[in-house]
Amino acid sequence: MKNNQNIALLEARLNRLERNKKENYNICRKIRRGIKRLKEETESEKGVCQSQKVSE
Repeated sequence: MKNNQNIALLEARLNRLERNKKENYNICRKIRRGIKRLKEETESEKGVCQSQKVSE
């Protein structure tokens, strides 16, 4: 759940920064990478939870 909140916060920040894309290109790129990493972590956590439920 914490990752979902962080993703939403980063996406909102990214949307604000993208309005002035030339000046904020590197910041936007860093935020996109952070969002991608958090989404991957969330997906892997879901996979672990599901595999634990199946094994029980």
